[in-house]
Amino acid sequence: MTISLLVDTDTAFDDWLALAYLVQCPLVELKAITIAATGESHATPGIDTALRILQLKDLDVPVTSGRTTPLKGSHSFPLFVRLVMDLRLGLSLPRSKRTRWKQACKELLVDQINSAADKVTLLTLGPLTNIAEVLTENPELVDKIGMIYVMGGALNAPGNLAEILPNTKNVYAEWNIYVDYYAANIVLRSGAPITLIPLDVTNQIALTDDFYAQLLKRQKTAAADFVVRVIKRIKTLAGKNPVYFWDLVAAVITTRPDLGSYEMHRLGVVQDEGSTIGRVVEDESGGLVRVCTALDQTAFEEIVLTTLNA
Repeated sequence: MTISLLVDTDTAFDDWLALAYLVQCPLVELKAITIAATGESHATPGIDTALRILQLKDLDVPVTSGRTTPLKGSHSFPLFVRLVMDLRLGLSLPRSKRTRWKQACKELLVDQINSAADKVTLLTLGPLTNIAEVLTENPELVDKIGMIYVMGGALNAPGNLAEILPNTKNVYAEWNIYVDYYAANIVLRSGAPITLIPLDVTNQIALTDDFYAQLLKRQKTAAADFVVRVIKRIKTLAGKNPVYFWDLVAAVITTRPDLGSYEMHRLGVVQDEGSTIGRVVEDESGGLVRVCTALDQTAFEEIVLTTLNA
């Protein structure tokens, strides 16, 4: 049985890997892609990138974007990061034959959830602005959602703000949650079934030389070729620093949740200004969330290699 999947993405480089995997995945029926325009890419370039990746498999999937500012606060990725992602690290992709969907983000998500024959699955790969806005205005939709997989947060691992902001005093928050901490808190407390995929597990899955060698050896699809080019560019930029598969990990867990280990926690997000704002924390009054704590890396790598080259 295929998964009816809605993807909310900020089209950063790890999102590209996740989308390339999903367009090739036989377990998935992509119903719509929405751009989290509060994330790493701006709205219009994000739509363009998503449409170009869909064309790797000639998929006709609605793509549109949401609001460009957080529901509260003024956190944002640095402009230079956003421009680099807008330009796709200089990597070329053929222009799509398709254009932006006629509906705005909220309308598209509501229509897709309401019209689905069964409960839908959501995968969020950026700030949770779009999802929080939809659930706030349409709380009844919670009952029509099978699971929301959220790549974000850090529970027992360090945050990742310092990777871009080396002088930050906030060593706890993860970027997707930090940018729209208010939206993240709404989603975690919404009552929807949620699987959180935090840095605790994504940082266990780093790019290995063997995986890269196998990817080079086995590539035979347009999606695999694109992933090779992305990883090659990222390896060059990272130098000796490890390269992680944040959003690709989340995409694989969404399609193969049996590969993960999980714990249930009641969680909220710190809302007060200071060095912990945006931190995901244990909260007795918070939402009950399934947290992924581990993933079988060998199985992960084989599934990615097989799916990309199917």
